[in-house]
Formats: sequence, C-alpha cells, structure tokens
Amino acid sequence: MPAKSVLYICHGNFNYLSRAKRQINALIENGYKVTVANGLFSGNPEYDYPYEILKFRIKTGKSPMLNFLSLIWFNISLGFKVKDRYNVIICRELSILLSGVIMKLLKGSKLVFDSNELSVETHSGIKKIVWNIIQRFSIQFCNLIIHAEQNRMNYFKEKYRVINGKSNQIVIENYPYLNSDSTTIKPNGLKAVYFGGLSEGRSIEEIIIAFKSIENVALEFIGFGDESYKKKLKHVIIDKKINNVKFREPINDEKIYDFLSAYHIGFAFYDNTNLNNYYCAPNKIFQYIQAGMSVITNDYPGLKPIVEGNCIGNCVSEVSSTQISEAVTSIVSKKMWENCTLNLKENFCWEKIEKRFLEKVNFN
Repeated sequence: MPAKSVLYICHGNFNYLSRAKRQINALIENGYKVTVANGLFSGNPEYDYPYEILKFRIKTGKSPMLNFLSLIWFNISLGFKVKDRYNVIICRELSILLSGVIMKLLKGSKLVFDSNELSVETHSGIKKIVWNIIQRFSIQFCNLIIHAEQNRMNYFKEKYRVINGKSNQIVIENYPYLNSDSTTIKPNGLKAVYFGGLSEGRSIEEIIIAFKSIENVALEFIGFGDESYKKKLKHVIIDKKINNVKFREPINDEKIYDFLSAYHIGFAFYDNTNLNNYYCAPNKIFQYIQAGMSVITNDYPGLKPIVEGNCIGNCVSEVSSTQISEAVTSIVSKKMWENCTLNLKENFCWEKIEKRFLEKVNFN
C-alpha cells in the first residue's frame, strides 16, 4: 500500500467536477497517490488525467424507486468491489457516502465526506425522509466533513448534533484557481453573459425580457441545455423583438477565463425552493470574479456579503425583469467590474484555501 493513498469516489461526468479536480490536484502535488472511482448513469465520457479513473455503471430506468434502489446497490457493491486498502477515502456528495462507510468498516480507512450540497434538503416527501436517515447514519463514521459554505455548515451542525464532537467539520469554499492574468480593462462594447445550464427554474426568461429595455449592453447565453427549451427561449426573443441577445456554444472549462474576460457582467440565479439553494455557494460567482466581471445574483445570506460587500455587483430581492434591468443599469453606471482587483481575486481563490484542505485531510 502506498504511504499516502486516496480513493476519491464521485458520480457523473468527471470532466465537469471542477471542485473534485482541484482537490485531487492538490493531493497529488503533495505526494498522495489518488485513484478515482467514478459512477456513471449514462454515456462513456473520455478522460485524460494523470491518475487512474475507474468507471462503474449505475443502472437507471424510468422508475424513480428503481433508480433509487440502483443507487443504493451501487454503493453496496462498490464498497465490496474495491479490494485495495486506502489511507483516506473521500466521498463527494451524500449519494455515494454509503460506499465509503462500507470501505471504512472493512478496511479501516479514514473517511472524508465532502458535503458539497445540503443534499437532503433538495428532496421532498419519502425521498427526503430516506436520505435523511442514510445521512444521519453515515456521518457517524466520518472522520472529516467538508462544507462549501459557512451557513450550510452551521445548519448541518444544528440538525445533526449526534456527531458534534465526533467528527471534524470545516468549510472549503467553491473557489476556483487564481486568475492573475485578467484585467479590469474590458474590450469596447458592453457585454453580459449567462454561463451554465440552460433549463427551467434558472430565471433565464426573466433575464432575456430585461434586455428589451437595455440598449447599450449585449447579452449572451453559453451552456448546455435541452434543445426544446432553447427553442422556447429563442421564440421569446423573437416574440419580444429583442435584438441584443444570442446563444453561443458551450466552452471548455479549461479556457473559461480567456473567454469570460471579454464580458462585463455575469448572471447567477437560484430559485429559493429549498435550503440548499438559499445557502448556495456557487462556483460560478467566483469564476466571474476571477474573470474580472461584476455579478448579478440573488439576495441570499451567503452571496450578498461577497457581491455587494465588495461593490462588484447587485443582489436582487426578486428575480424579475425590472430588478434585473435596474441592476444592470446600476453596474454599468458605476463600472463595478473595475472593483475586481487582483487583491480581491486573491481572497476568493483555491490557492488561499488549499493548505487548509490538505492539513485536514492529512490524518497522520
């Protein structure tokens, strides 16, 4: 067994798991041998990384109950499939934490739970009850629990007092790598961007309609989305006779700063449908900052101190076309993107928190 070995368990297309990749890179650069166990619901994405990635299929179908049982079976089977013993097991998100618990019990590894989200709070009804039971059981075996936002950790500690004193809990924010190359000097022509998934519940139509009354700023949408929904959005643009909005193809995450540096304003909205959204800690906000952009987002407790506290944008109390239009006008009049200085970026970058992460994961 290597002196420092880590098994990093996650699911979904690994190419898009930026937080996981930052953590893994930090571990490797500091002498750890990392293996990734990657559960996939569909597809067979190509990976090209300097560490081993083991792919496992998670069977899915049309029945939500069968999909849930399939996920539980994936946890159990993975827990027994992995034969090697690792010093540390890191589980990204609740949905694969049970596999880490099994490996800890079988092999005596240290267990880290990266509670990137308040996963239980994203569910309702019987699913919420079941996942709450699973989480309450599993976290008692964790040596370290990582949260992405301070309010989330406070809520978690209050709800799961059973583990207080038994497990160390820390905040590791969703800060991206420092982008010291970008400048607050932007190209001619004011541009705003929505960067991310194109789907219902993200206030995209409200953003589009707001730009009917904004003549001096162009708006672009960049991201993946259902084609039928994108078609619906394009009809809104035509029906409202909006001429300063267009869609662009998704971009490679590795080149994000080169691309975003041409924009002045970025949007990031999250419906207040659950505590996970209300206490959101979006990577996107910090990517905008690193690209030297101002931000328009929700008036949530974890976002307002960052955005309005640093005078880099506006937080709206209601995601309406009127408030969005007013926010854009305010930002443009004050040129708030110029407040995204190098000093500010250094306060919201991975390099600032990397040492904290490594110190806690090192159980020697």
